[in-house]
Amino acid sequence: MANRLVEIPPAIGNLRELQMLGLKDNKLTHLPDEIGLLHKLVGLFLSGNLIERLPETIEVSETYEDVSDK
Repeated sequence: MANRLVEIPPAIGNLRELQMLGLKDNKLTHLPDEIGLLHKLVGLFLSGNLIERLPETIEVSETYEDVSDK
């Protein structure tokens, strides 16, 4: 069965200790700006969604794992 998430709530920004976030194969078109508050996030998996760009609040660093192909 396919995932069916169409949005991530802004409250995701409250998960300050989150290090990995797997959102593959959903129906997401965007991410909330609050995702940029997750400063400990090192893995963001988004392949299989409809997201064309990441919010400017996300700082993609060299320590991030591949954000699109896992």
